[in-house]
Amino acid sequence: MGILQKADRCMDEAAALFGENKLFLAEKKAQETAGLYKSCGAYEQMAKTVNLMGVIYASIGDVSMSIDCYLEAMDVAVEQGSTEIIMLVNNNIGSLYMELGLYEKAIRYFNEALELCKPPLHGERDSYYQELLMLHLNLCISYTGINEFEKAYFMGLCGCMINRINPKDLYKH
Repeated sequence: MGILQKADRCMDEAAALFGENKLFLAEKKAQETAGLYKSCGAYEQMAKTVNLMGVIYASIGDVSMSIDCYLEAMDVAVEQGSTEIIMLVNNNIGSLYMELGLYEKAIRYFNEALELCKPPLHGERDSYYQELLMLHLNLCISYTGINEFEKAYFMGLCGCMINRINPKDLYKH
């Protein structure tokens, strides 16, 4: 088995461990994976792995390590010209700031991600609409956090349009 195949297998294991909430094991496996990808020159996969490490650290509660990982993943993604990974990292940084109640910072990163989340970059792949919906809903929450309710309402409506649901359904409980 080649290094790339081993790295892919390790990445699957790291993701599975994360899904099982075995965060410290997932972090260790993700570190191993990033090293393998780097050793064989698979830098985009390495950036995705380091981004996952950022998510893991955020889940553990280590904000500093999370941000460090996100910034490293961003640097590699920019070097590789991977707008998809840049968008993903911006969203994750925004999500971290949103969780911390730093809504203005979150909005900045969500808007940067939204700028990259355009059909010409992604085509008609299934995840495009999920990403677009997620970004609008995150912006809705963040604008609500700073009492900019008109912008929050607008982002919520955009999310409803993307999801093809009736906004009136949001108020049914």
